[in-house]
Amino acid sequence: MRLFSISHLMFIGSFLLFLFLSARLSVAQTSQQAITHRVSLGENLFRISIKYNVQLQSLRDWNDLATDEIAVGQVLIVGYEEETPNTLQSSPNPEPVLDYENLLSGIVDQVETLYYEALAIESEKAQVNDTALINALFRRKYSKNYLFELQNELNLVQMQAINDDIGLGFYSSFTHNFRPGVFDGEDLLFQNRGNFGLDWQLLSGGYFGRKTEIEKLEVQNQINDLLKVKSIRNENFVYNYNYLIYAFNKAQMQYIDKRLVIIDRYLEVASKMYLVRATPWEEIIKLKSKKETLNNIKANLVNYNKGFDSAYRNLDFDRLLNAEVLPVLEIIPEKVFSGPSYDTLNRNLMELNSKRLDLEYKRTRDFSFRTYLRYNMFDAELANIRTFGSIGATFTAPLFRNKRNEQLKEKELAVVESQLSQQLTTVNNELMNHYYEYEYILKQYIDAFGKKEVALERLRKEVTKDYLNDPKFTPIDAINAIDELYAIEFDLLDFKQKLYLKLLKIYSLLSVDVVSELTEPIEFHNFFDKMVGARAGYIWSELLNSMEPEFVVKYAVNNDFERLFISTAGIDDEKTKRLIDMLHKEQVQTFRLIGNNNVASTGDTENIIAQVKAAVQLGFDGIQLDIEPHTFSDWDANQAQYLANLQKVVEQVVKELEGGITLSVSLPLFYPKETLEALSETADELVFMCYERPDLDFIVDQLREETDLKDVQISLAIRTEDFSDRIKLEDFAKQLINATGIKHLAIHDLGSLIKLDQKTILGR
Repeated sequence: MRLFSISHLMFIGSFLLFLFLSARLSVAQTSQQAITHRVSLGENLFRISIKYNVQLQSLRDWNDLATDEIAVGQVLIVGYEEETPNTLQSSPNPEPVLDYENLLSGIVDQVETLYYEALAIESEKAQVNDTALINALFRRKYSKNYLFELQNELNLVQMQAINDDIGLGFYSSFTHNFRPGVFDGEDLLFQNRGNFGLDWQLLSGGYFGRKTEIEKLEVQNQINDLLKVKSIRNENFVYNYNYLIYAFNKAQMQYIDKRLVIIDRYLEVASKMYLVRATPWEEIIKLKSKKETLNNIKANLVNYNKGFDSAYRNLDFDRLLNAEVLPVLEIIPEKVFSGPSYDTLNRNLMELNSKRLDLEYKRTRDFSFRTYLRYNMFDAELANIRTFGSIGATFTAPLFRNKRNEQLKEKELAVVESQLSQQLTTVNNELMNHYYEYEYILKQYIDAFGKKEVALERLRKEVTKDYLNDPKFTPIDAINAIDELYAIEFDLLDFKQKLYLKLLKIYSLLSVDVVSELTEPIEFHNFFDKMVGARAGYIWSELLNSMEPEFVVKYAVNNDFERLFISTAGIDDEKTKRLIDMLHKEQVQTFRLIGNNNVASTGDTENIIAQVKAAVQLGFDGIQLDIEPHTFSDWDANQAQYLANLQKVVEQVVKELEGGITLSVSLPLFYPKETLEALSETADELVFMCYERPDLDFIVDQLREETDLKDVQISLAIRTEDFSDRIKLEDFAKQLINATGIKHLAIHDLGSLIKLDQKTILGR
């Protein structure tokens, strides 16, 4: 209890002392004259702290700054000037410990040097689109399996031995009969008998039968030759696989080294900035941790390559290959799924096995025909030894087993066919899996490439800030951007390595001679230009019939489509529902595209309403009506009636739609203002088709009335057929948005856009 009282007294005393010192400090500061500084263009808090030789935190405290952002013209307190001898702090310090102005200049110079190094490395990169290098890389053979050759050599020796054997053999025998016999009354003809002579086997492996055995071995050699072909790529697969890892490891180590240099410079810069409290110590710890991680990654890469050099020192690998110049390849699906290499090989194997079994179960295989020459001797009971010569022949044939030969042959051939079929199924499954994984890795590569473009832009902006004397410029941000750029380059090489390893496996399962037969290089020039506008796209049922929903979804997501107008004519509900669900998971809205021009003529909405109800049940987010009465030959004469029917259809559809279901209507550019105003009151969106004439002045002039419409979303549809490549389409889209101010675009259509991409990117 006593200790408790003493501790409390000590705490109270400390608290009173703190209050006293605080009061003294307050009195002292009130007796000081604040030194101020007006922020000019190009200055930031970091530079001001160096200029006045004060800690960054002090500037924040004196000016009540929650962040380091300051504005041009803002007045800041940068210190206090003495008025009395009792002043506790005075600033600025006439003798700074460090030359901070030169320090800042040196830091900026380092950043600019690193920036130009990064740009130089980027500009020097050259992708080799000549696939000769890739073909040579995949076709190299580093190992030879002698198993089938040795088996063939063994068979050749056996064939020679069989051919030399004409079926002639020596025969001898001796017989002794018991006396008395086993049973009473037995009468012996002779006591002993011996004979010797020659046997000549003509069938069953003999003089004539040996030809069949030789033919069987010849067929087996042909089978071995095919099996050797099947095994060659698999034998070299491991060598090529390890070599690709080795080559990409070398390329990745270059970026590891660059990042380590960056981090060393970063540490130097950050340490200096820490001296003026412009960088917290936690940042230094992060840098050291990152450096240790990179050193560990580098050690793993180095150890693998050392192991490769040691294990394959005697193999002729091109150890100077620069994996970074290898192109990114797009697999042609038709080539992959046209049939694996085993299709042709298996057919040939089946033919040879059938021939082998024909020989194996040849009708005469169980027949035996033997001739012989004998010299015989025997002794009778009452006579001396008697001798004589003899000649003869024997023929044997099975009574029952031969009848099963044909059945046995069929069953054994069925077993072989089943084995080959199972192998083919396994290969097809592997191809499907590897192709899917390749496309997924390719998507990751493209995503990373996009991130690199973002990193380059961020780096450019950071350095530009310094050029423009932006107060928000800090060297640390620029160094971070450079390090991020090199980290992405490392990731790109990692993804490319995985792509090549997958492609190598696919190549090993196919019969193509060169890898260029099933791939095409991807050109990334202008591939990542930003796509302007909020995008919708038309999808016709033809596209859904020719491509899997997974591909359509991936393509839509990769091309930033937010909405899709989908025609499901001829598509079953199950497939449609699956497509809708996949698109919804990717945050893409789906509209049922309904096009029936006849309703504008008849005014009968029964069929349209049925389609709308079915679309709502399937889970579509909206309806897109594509009714075009202006295509009728009598449009000029019956325009009023057709437009009245169109308005009627729109009104009827709106009545059927539940809350949250959107109605979109496609229209040409020349409908009268009254019709547009009526439709804008009922529909949620009007999509104006800017087709056939991609002329900005013309379209802008035609849209004068449309842009005045209120309470309705206006979108512009452009057609891919009006452009020779994707770049021209995207350039026109940018110009169209800038000229009209309308941000919503609809692309007609995804199927033709895919073809346009292939033409633009792949040149086909």
